[in-house]
Amino acid sequence: MTDDKHQKQVDELIEVLSHPPYSPNLAPSDFHFFPHLKRDLKATHFTSHDEVKQAVTSWIKQRTPEFFIDGMCKLVLRWEKCIERQGDCVEK
Repeated sequence: MTDDKHQKQVDELIEVLSHPPYSPNLAPSDFHFFPHLKRDLKATHFTSHDEVKQAVTSWIKQRTPEFFIDGMCKLVLRWEKCIERQGDCVEK
């Protein structure tokens, strides 16, 4: 089967859903990861880029798998709200 024929079959089987442009309300890094990171490193003063990298790396390693799972679960809820609102902004 040629690539074109294969692609046509795939296109017929899969419905491509339209989505709104990038929204920080739907990016787990923006609504889950960074707020926690900012809270935990608040008022910390760094003297070099390496210190920042080390602090962030250490912070990430201290997170449990449940922390990341929680962010993904919240993402599903935000997707559902976005769909219900037909793409309108999703707040907390």
